[in-house]
Amino acid sequence: SSLACGINTFNGHLTNKAPAPLPSGEIDIEVDGWTKTGALGIMYEPTKNTRFGLSYRLRSTQQVKGDFTVSGVPVAAYNETAIGRASPALPETLTFSAYHRYKKFGFSGTARWTHWSQSFPELVVKTNAKLLAPNGEDRKIYNYDNAWTLTGGVDYYYCKNLTFRFGGGWDESPAHNNSNRTIRIPDNDRIWLSVGASYMKNNWQLDVGYAHMMARTAKALNNTINKVKFKNMQSHILGIQVQYKF
Repeated sequence: SSLACGINTFNGHLTNKAPAPLPSGEIDIEVDGWTKTGALGIMYEPTKNTRFGLSYRLRSTQQVKGDFTVSGVPVAAYNETAIGRASPALPETLTFSAYHRYKKFGFSGTARWTHWSQSFPELVVKTNAKLLAPNGEDRKIYNYDNAWTLTGGVDYYYCKNLTFRFGGGWDESPAHNNSNRTIRIPDNDRIWLSVGASYMKNNWQLDVGYAHMMARTAKALNNTINKVKFKNMQSHILGIQVQYKF
């Protein structure tokens, strides 16, 4: 079993057009802050070739503040910089993992559940800027749903010093439908494919990995009658790591 604690930092920068009935102008929100969080974990190893793990990361709420700037508005009284405050939350997660080795092959899998629905229904920045009076806040609705991430992989132990790795995964988006997806965060489900290798000699270990991420085409309703379509997103990630064991 294990217990871990840590400190998270949060930095947010959002821009938005000034609301009606003002004809033009821009709202710029920039806040930062920090919070503490923690995680609990336990591992069970029934045999030397088989192990199971379960971990829980606590939900954390960031207390952040910064500048809330209104500019470019024809009415001079509305062009101002005020203090903005927000309390965005990062969701709690529950992760189960398993590993089993059979001869030269190692099989692993992970299932992670992320509790988005209680952590990120909306992002609210409170401010004393006159533009948003009397409510005194800028509110963005997200209504995220809980999401799953499922991954699997195979290790091939070619020899004592060299191991090859192959894996894939499905990462579910918390925006389950078009009305919960915004043009600011056009998120959608993602598929991951990866390959890698590890080479060890004496106290040195070299790890090389490549991952390819593909996202489904997304549409955002954004609470209007107009839909915005986003093409598939793809990412290529290459990682290299060198370790020395004392």
